Amino acid sequence: MKPIVISLIAVVALTTTTVAQDTLPASGFALPEICVSEMGKSAANAMPPMPEAHAMDEAHAALMNGMGEMETSMMTAMMASDLDVAFNCAMLPHHQGAINMAKAELAHGDDEESKQRAQMIIDAQQKEIVEILAWLEKQSR
Repeated sequence: MKPIVISLIAVVALTTTTVAQDTLPASGFALPEICVSEMGKSAANAMPPMPEAHAMDEAHAALMNGMGEMETSMMTAMMASDLDVAFNCAMLPHHQGAINMAKAELAHGDDEESKQRAQMIIDAQQKEIVEILAWLEKQSR
């Protein structure tokens, strides 16, 4: 079921919105074109980079992976001229960041309750991403 949901998100993202290719983070998630403006790109490029992790184990590095991309994408998205669009656009990388962190918990965590919470977060955030993309598609018509 999980690969189907992830595939569905990718299909929805690529078929219901035009994807701005220059905002594609390493995680494979891209902001829809409606979320990207020149002002947003400029603001995101002006952000200082995330500090490098020193002597971080693999599990903690997995938690941090993509945080800089998430912040850059959120800054880009929040500069959309319409506030409702900006809010929804900023939620996309925010939710993807939560999914990435939850995946790190599933891969490296030991506590069963935390792993269950991580899976619930993945399921909920993926559903919300699909809903947000559908809403954004309606706005771009």
